[in-house]
Amino acid sequence: MNKKVLYIGQLTDMSGYGNAARNYIKCFDMFLDDSDIDFRVHNVSYETNNNTNENERELLNKYEIKDIRDFADDNTIVIVHQVPTFFTSGYWLEMSSYFKKENVVSSMAWEPNRLPTEWVNIYKKHVGQFIVYCEFTRQCFLSHGFAEENIHLIEHPIFDIKENTSKSLNREKFNIFSLSQWDDRKGWDILIPAVCHEFFHHNDVELTIKTFRNEHVGAPAEQERNAVIREVVTHKSKVQHYGKHSDVKINLICGIVEKHVISDLFSNSTVYCLPTRCDSFGLTIGEAVISKRAAIVPDLGGHRDYFSDDNPFLVKSKMQSVKIPKAMFSTLDMQLVETDYDDLRAKLRKAYDIWKNNPDDLAKISDDNFDFATTNVINNRKIYDKFVSLVGGDL
Repeated sequence: MNKKVLYIGQLTDMSGYGNAARNYIKCFDMFLDDSDIDFRVHNVSYETNNNTNENERELLNKYEIKDIRDFADDNTIVIVHQVPTFFTSGYWLEMSSYFKKENVVSSMAWEPNRLPTEWVNIYKKHVGQFIVYCEFTRQCFLSHGFAEENIHLIEHPIFDIKENTSKSLNREKFNIFSLSQWDDRKGWDILIPAVCHEFFHHNDVELTIKTFRNEHVGAPAEQERNAVIREVVTHKSKVQHYGKHSDVKINLICGIVEKHVISDLFSNSTVYCLPTRCDSFGLTIGEAVISKRAAIVPDLGGHRDYFSDDNPFLVKSKMQSVKIPKAMFSTLDMQLVETDYDDLRAKLRKAYDIWKNNPDDLAKISDDNFDFATTNVINNRKIYDKFVSLVGGDL
């Protein structure tokens, strides 16, 4: 008898949740034909646009069911790739009667060192098992007393990012690429001044930012871009030298773009940098590694699972009480990662000096990181095997 598994996620959204869900399905699809698992997906989207490409739509159509009642029974395992408050929605409360609690698996990104009390209570009431994406988050769940055997570390697979070669490394400009949502949690207030500070007088350094604000939920693109520009100018203006501003050019790409554009931005870069305050895996950091670009990132956070301890571009950081606007639930009992500003400057300078002296040496560091990550963590077969172990299927 086949093992029935239902995957509920934001399958058509452009958010991190949406991209991660589609990548999981792509990964599982590589191996499911040889398994005893009857796998189906169900879309619960929060965005106005369908942000999938033709191949992704074809893949989703292969597995999608519109009405879970056509599939669910007492033995169905349901993986819910949503924020925990989904379990208090009327939508879930109506669906939950079709599943046993021990068969409900929550898959959720979380970055602070503690969970909100509200979420802990929701989990205890509705969820039997958990998927986390990194050791950092696994330790957070353990600190709340959840049983270790119910916490499953299944990393994110990564697709649609071109694996580059050393020859493609930008040798004309030291192009620092950064990619993430425009949010205080991503450290833009650290990155932009640090780059402008360290390379104040340089004309061979550029910072390229690909970001989005609220375009994915229908906000006007020009309005959102202008809001980002204002903040970029503010951050750049923090660094002055006798009334003059930095010579560093900042290239800004805002809004919704196709995945091949992201891949090309990685290819055109020299290094990747994101002083993120919170990432439970760091999809964009992982994409940088897969694209074979040296990643300058904090030495704390979920991404550390796929960086060796001797990586030369890990930036000193510490856990610090939350003190950013729009914090998640509470700033009293949670901490996030805070990147050391001066060490970020030092690591950027180190990468620049290596590139200036011999770009191939920088490429060698990227190749080593790629090998470490794809051998140990970002490995589709290993990720699929962990999924099968969770649902009790046969390999």
